[in-house]
Amino acid sequence: VQCDGYKVYDNIAKAKPSITLLGCLAHARRYFEKAKDSDAERSHWVLSQIQTVYRKEAACRDGTMEERQKVRTEEILPILEQIHSRCLSDYENVLPKSLIGKAMYYYNAQWKKIKAAAENPRFQLDNNLIENQIRPLALGRKNFLFAGSHEGAQNIAMLYSLLLTCKQRGINEMVWLKETLEKISSYPVNRIYELLPGESPL
Repeated sequence: VQCDGYKVYDNIAKAKPSITLLGCLAHARRYFEKAKDSDAERSHWVLSQIQTVYRKEAACRDGTMEERQKVRTEEILPILEQIHSRCLSDYENVLPKSLIGKAMYYYNAQWKKIKAAAENPRFQLDNNLIENQIRPLALGRKNFLFAGSHEGAQNIAMLYSLLLTCKQRGINEMVWLKETLEKISSYPVNRIYELLPGESPL
């Protein structure tokens, strides 16, 4: 599970040892971005290193797993480890509650998870892809407080899941929804899965 540093995820992983948590480099970066005005030298150094990491990652993104592994191991991980080392040493010289202090603390606390994501080329360095997918949910979050009932909230969640699946698979959501609603009442129950986006014989 790739996530930010929200403590609830740690509790879930402790309760279910089969879950491995991966860190998100983009979340760590945001803390240093916020610290630019208060500690330009330290934050700009970290941001420039992370920029280099993403540049190297972009260059090998279309390569084979072996090629990506080589870049991750030989070029990207050493940079991330250098950031970690500097955050450890510099943390003693900053105020813990300052913006740069919070940035360094977050990076250090998430280091093992960030490293775990970077060590395996099958995984992304951050969870930006899924964050972009769920942004509509975040934007409508306050509206969902008034779903009417628990069942209503579940129906909203299912509809969002189906429509976002359409979007991800390049299917026109409104066309799929219209055609599915027209067919679903007479469709065989044991073949209802065929109406899912991307599976439909429509």
